[in-house]
Amino acid sequence: MDHKDAVEADGSLNFFWTDYTEVNGSLCLFGKVLNKKTNSYASCFVKVDNILRKLYFLPREHRVSGDQETDETVSIMDVYNEVDEIMTKMKVDMYKIKACTRKYAFELPDVPKEAQYMKLLYPYTNSPIDMETRGQTFSRVFGSNTALFEQFVLWKNIMGPCWLKIEDADFGALHNASYCKLEVQASHPNMITVNTSTSMEEPPLTVMSLALRTCFNSNNNKQEILAISARIYEKLSLNDTTPAEKLPCRTFTIIRPNGQSFPMGFEQLAKKRSKGPIFLKRQESEILSFFLAQVDVADPDVILGHQLEGVDYSVLVNRLQEKKTPQWSRLGRFRRSKWPSSITKVGGNVFAERQLMSGRLLCDLANDAGRSVMFKCQSWSLTEMCSLYLPGDNHRREIDNEVALNTWAKEKQGLMDYITHMEADTHYIAALAVGVQILP
Repeated sequence: MDHKDAVEADGSLNFFWTDYTEVNGSLCLFGKVLNKKTNSYASCFVKVDNILRKLYFLPREHRVSGDQETDETVSIMDVYNEVDEIMTKMKVDMYKIKACTRKYAFELPDVPKEAQYMKLLYPYTNSPIDMETRGQTFSRVFGSNTALFEQFVLWKNIMGPCWLKIEDADFGALHNASYCKLEVQASHPNMITVNTSTSMEEPPLTVMSLALRTCFNSNNNKQEILAISARIYEKLSLNDTTPAEKLPCRTFTIIRPNGQSFPMGFEQLAKKRSKGPIFLKRQESEILSFFLAQVDVADPDVILGHQLEGVDYSVLVNRLQEKKTPQWSRLGRFRRSKWPSSITKVGGNVFAERQLMSGRLLCDLANDAGRSVMFKCQSWSLTEMCSLYLPGDNHRREIDNEVALNTWAKEKQGLMDYITHMEADTHYIAALAVGVQILP
């Protein structure tokens, strides 16, 4: 995408952010921009540099030496010198120190309600100072554990996903840092402000609803991916109350044989199917590669699922890693070349796994967020959710996956019914998400 099709007349860029990640001391924002040429929205990646840590040192009344308080009164300049010495020892090249007055409203009894502090600003590219650090001239350090993103949103008074205005952005500094259609670098956070215009509505989102099916490989004692069905909704407005069955969408399914080959006649049956293409693959690795290619084409802002965060996503990440799938980072929007070292097994590191999808929001009907809006449920199974929260004839058929694969899904029509069940699940998942308005 040519950046000239997105910028305003004054050269600024209006950017609606939806997700973020932190990389090497820089804040990476993901979201949408309006392509004025096509009058459609495209994905955008914004890298914000030079966000500074902001620490506050509370001066002591008297200097401490060897854990003993002395009679020497501490001046604000004494605190300055000690903080300056800490920065020198940490080999921090760029930092700012100045005195300020701040109020305190929390529970620590030894902290005055209002006092003079020494404020320190230094880059997130340098190591943090331990929040338990005590000095000869200061008794406490505040702000040392404030995350980069938290620092940014507090500074800019950002309450959540919203329109941001970026001025003097560099459109040529980044090349293939992400999978977004437009990449932007803001060399300083001062270039970014909240756009308060009331005429700008939230952009529509591209949503992908997923249903995965696995099978157990007794040879290596692992769950492997057998099939993936996806339903894609483009230009889905979060303010639209239209039920899911009336929203335009498209589906696809990727499946491999559960054994040496598909049931006799199934391949011909799949080719004759008029709605929702079925892509037949021979190996799990082919399913994974093809699925990533489809994600890249659809470029979803949100990926929906049921037990996605707790089960399916971990299996998917594990299989991508084990099969050494090329360009595995297309699962998210941030381009990566190396797997995080903390990901070693299924469920090994939930936070690291989630980071792989940075840029795409993961919405799971069965996690805490999903359960909080579907409080009538007791088991939170997809079948129960459908019966309680979907109107009309939306009763989901419950099947035992292992039993199905070993019995009726071994026949060509049975396997087609198995796929139809997966596709129906992608509808139910989306219908529930839209119906209970979990996305806003």
